[in-house]
Amino acid sequence: MSINYKNIIASTTTNLIRSSDQMDVRSLVICNTSSTTSAVNLILNSTLLDDEWGVGGVEPTYLPKETYYILKNLELPVGVTIVLNKEELEYDTQRYNLDIYSTQTIDIIIK
Repeated sequence: MSINYKNIIASTTTNLIRSSDQMDVRSLVICNTSSTTSAVNLILNSTLLDDEWGVGGVEPTYLPKETYYILKNLELPVGVTIVLNKEELEYDTQRYNLDIYSTQTIDIIIK
């Protein structure tokens, strides 16, 4: 079992898991470590090339990015922790990157 720890700096989008990692996420812990409420977005961003879709073409090109939100503007109060389990985090790990954005500093634990 692999456990990853990340400190996320405020107002930046950070990649948590790349599609190439093909990591099976069992849980994700998000903790607001700042002194004010944080708005948190947990985002899936597509990474496929057009030849993977069978569209054709000699040179593969990137498709327009697809973005989906698992969490959108979730207000996380000071010192509060949220835990997302496997059921909330099931997605096509070969097709999407898992990214996070926060308006304040947060800590992440990925199992």
